[in-house]
Amino acid sequence: MNFIYTVSNADWGHLLALAPLVVTTALTMLIDIFLPAKARSALVAVALAGVAGSGAGVYMLYQSSGNVLAFNGMITTDHLALFGSVIILVTTFLSLLIAPGYIERQGVAQQGEYYTLVQLAALGMLLLTSAASLMTIFLGIELLSLPLYILCAFSPGQTKAYESGMKYFMLSAFASGFLLYGMALTYGATGTTQLAGIQNFLANHQFTLTSGFGPYFIMGMALLIIGLSFKVSAIPFHAWTPDVYEGAPTPITAMMASGTKTAAFVVFIRLFTETFGSVTAEWQGIIWALAIITTIGGNILAATQTNVKRMLAYSGVAHAGYMLIGVAVANSLGTAGVLTYLAVYALMNTGAFGVLSALEQQIDTNVGLDDLRGLASRSPLLAAAMAIFLFALAGIPGAAGFIGKYTVFYAAAVSGHIELTIIGVLASAAGFFYYLRVIWMMYFVPPAGSSAESESLHAEIISAGGSAAAAKVSIATAAAVALPVGATIALFIAAVGVIGFGIAPAEIIQLARNAAGLP
Repeated sequence: MNFIYTVSNADWGHLLALAPLVVTTALTMLIDIFLPAKARSALVAVALAGVAGSGAGVYMLYQSSGNVLAFNGMITTDHLALFGSVIILVTTFLSLLIAPGYIERQGVAQQGEYYTLVQLAALGMLLLTSAASLMTIFLGIELLSLPLYILCAFSPGQTKAYESGMKYFMLSAFASGFLLYGMALTYGATGTTQLAGIQNFLANHQFTLTSGFGPYFIMGMALLIIGLSFKVSAIPFHAWTPDVYEGAPTPITAMMASGTKTAAFVVFIRLFTETFGSVTAEWQGIIWALAIITTIGGNILAATQTNVKRMLAYSGVAHAGYMLIGVAVANSLGTAGVLTYLAVYALMNTGAFGVLSALEQQIDTNVGLDDLRGLASRSPLLAAAMAIFLFALAGIPGAAGFIGKYTVFYAAAVSGHIELTIIGVLASAAGFFYYLRVIWMMYFVPPAGSSAESESLHAEIISAGGSAAAAKVSIATAAAVALPVGATIALFIAAVGVIGFGIAPAEIIQLARNAAGLP
């Protein structure tokens, strides 16, 4: 067998989406050496420029290419890869805008290291979406995971942050072992690591459990499901999610919750819907069961939380279940639904974590439900933004989240999986409880120490037989939240996107259909 490969000049053009981030990552490290400590906040501009440059590269590739393989079939710049890349870049851009306010509050001295690691994680996500080989998939997962291990523990002096980084490292490494072993078995069964080669092998060989390659392939496929289910936070592989999201810096949580999930779902689609498409019957039932368990379990667990960050973490588990419904459908319509869902989820989820990041400047800890009491009276714009994102996550018509759920449930219904549609709709309706509970706290419960709360408590004590003197409460209305400029821009972009795609979704749906290979 000839293992000598050649790289043509044309191949390098397919790195347009990666090259700008590679350059700015190196520049960030170099500039950080010479900048004085007080000027290092300017490094975010370098990182933002890299993300913008990669966005321009994605646009150029979209205009010039189709289903193109490069570097001897290792990467692809098809529309699926480019669509996923846009979502990742938007998520990274918004997370970078949120970051300076967090870094200033936490007194992080290693700003150069922070922005370098964020860009490296984004590079890993981009590589993962464009992977056309099992080996490139593994490289992408490790490139995005290694920086995130450090970033999860980047809050100085906070025990929960160190715990978050260690838990993510230990459990992610364990999941990577499953993934790598699954890849090895798949290679042993099919004789190739390239996805196109695996697809051709399965199409040209009769698959049975007693065939020579059958048992190895089944075991490999099962291990691949386990490894990817960890990355998308599917139950029962979700246990790391609430602890890691709670302890990690909120801008990093925002990036992980949307960017990592996008990259992992693109791989899910590329592996199962496309590469393993000829043996759908062998894996569809497993994904079907995962989708149902994750959707129901995520909503139940989210409803029991009083820590808003953990609530959003379990909410993300439920949303992964909705997207797994699209994967379980196992056709292009389901793929288009998942991609639409990923696009709108990135905006509404990153926006919600952006609001939490702003609120953390007042309490220096994770935000609980009680901390949101009366937010509308002291920071009406911030409360309005949070309400928009929560309504969208709940799937209220008119917001982008409804469009994401509609496309996935529609794909399941017309593909003959009406049971998945019914379960998804019922679980989504149940999820209204914990989203609306947060909105109720912001708009209908007076802030702690406010005059309204004092009057209410005064009346309660008097009615219980207490004296008026004992009912006196000091009034100290909480101050309004001051938003940094970057966070303000990020929340504005996210809110406009959520409302805009909710009202006029045709463009994003069509782009998702193109990425799925539909007209």
